Amino acid sequence: MTLNDHKLFKAIYLLLDKYHRLYGLEIYLFSGGHGPGYCGFQIAASPCYGEFGDQLNYSKTGVSDGPYGALVTYVTGTAGIPAWANRGQQVELKDWQQWRTQTLLAWFEANMGFKALFRDHKEMIIRWRVGYTVEQSEKYLLMVNLAGLLARHLDDFPRLPSQCLSGYESDSLALQNEQLRRLGISSEHEGVMGVPGIMVARNGRAIAGQQDADVWEWYVSGLSAPE
Repeated sequence: MTLNDHKLFKAIYLLLDKYHRLYGLEIYLFSGGHGPGYCGFQIAASPCYGEFGDQLNYSKTGVSDGPYGALVTYVTGTAGIPAWANRGQQVELKDWQQWRTQTLLAWFEANMGFKALFRDHKEMIIRWRVGYTVEQSEKYLLMVNLAGLLARHLDDFPRLPSQCLSGYESDSLALQNEQLRRLGISSEHEGVMGVPGIMVARNGRAIAGQQDADVWEWYVSGLSAPE
């Protein structure tokens, strides 16, 4: 993964930093025909992926016909929107490697269906905000930030636990379930991401090899995310 690829995930993080607290914007990571490097956006008030039916892009019959246009992008390789998630049209930001992260952020906002998504779920989002705490939102953003920083440090890109384990290994599911148990969550779709061997969950817990850590406690004690 190049430094430019890390700029892509930084832009994704900035989108969440801007819209998660107010609208519940979240991401889900998934694998496609060309590998694990895809990211979809959804809102917590009405999620579309994971335990909720594995509907990419809020589409019931195919990723390209979702009601909000594109809500899927790449995590690595391209600043753009795949054709299969955008009604058959591949959209890319030309010479994106030369642009600043803020320019990538603005491009994503202009080319993805966030406004319509937030508008159509306005009442649901208001109800969601009533029960969602500041601590929960900060823990979620800390998870995404740490996943991006880990990926940059280890020259990788953020993944789910299942994307780090080979399906050809007979004990891969057991290893994944053990990771989730240590993290204190029942499913990776609840919110967990990281790099092979190191995972961070949205509850503020993390594992690195055989070590467990409460990164939220470190954070509130004064350590920054990079520290």
